[in-house]
Amino acid sequence: MELINNMMTLSQQSDAERPSLFPFPFSMHLIFVCVSVLFFAYRFYVQKRPFQLLMAIAVFVSMGVWISDNRTLYYAIGVIELVLIIASIVLSIIIKRPDADKKSDDRNGDNTDDEDEVTAINSEKTADEILNN
Repeated sequence: MELINNMMTLSQQSDAERPSLFPFPFSMHLIFVCVSVLFFAYRFYVQKRPFQLLMAIAVFVSMGVWISDNRTLYYAIGVIELVLIIASIVLSIIIKRPDADKKSDDRNGDNTDDEDEVTAINSEKTADEILNN
């Protein structure tokens, strides 16, 4: 309950009271965070890539700078942000898209679909018709 009261107080403070905290006011930061968290959550829902969920968490954690003026909290949030961003980069490199994996399997001949077999049969029939004519 105290966190909600702190957030309400912060939203009512003017920029003149805390000008060096962030380059834009609390209300604008809150809007940006909400939009970006919704965006990353939606992209995670659609594409199922874990780095998108980590980015949504990292953006949300950035709201922590408004909780207190304590420098230790700022550094802790900075470390958390750094870890989450590095983890997101590593996950985006390590975990490949399922579509890319399927295409590479098709090129290597590991995955034979029914459509590929039908195409091969049709091409053999076409080649036989050309040779017989």
